[in-house]
Amino acid sequence: MKNLALVTWSNTEYDDIWPAFFGRLERHLKFEKSYIFLNAQSNNVPEGHVQLINNENDPFYKRFLECLEQVEEEYILYFQEDHIFYDDVDHKKLEELLH
Repeated sequence: MKNLALVTWSNTEYDDIWPAFFGRLERHLKFEKSYIFLNAQSNNVPEGHVQLINNENDPFYKRFLECLEQVEEEYILYFQEDHIFYDDVDHKKLEELLH
């Protein structure tokens, strides 16, 4: 799944939920590339997740598109920090959907 990246939209104001989100994500989903779209750089993002910073003064669509343009992969799975996994991802199904 080299053509697939995880993309998480968040804000540093919500970093209190990140340990649960990232902990469950890393436990239940195998991934090669993960990006987090943020309003500012943060030391609270675990290693292995590329931080792409956007300008909070811009409209949402512009912020999102400017970050998305920096994603190298062809396909993404979109998350927000409150999308917390409770079980393992069916990787076979995911690969089937990609094909």
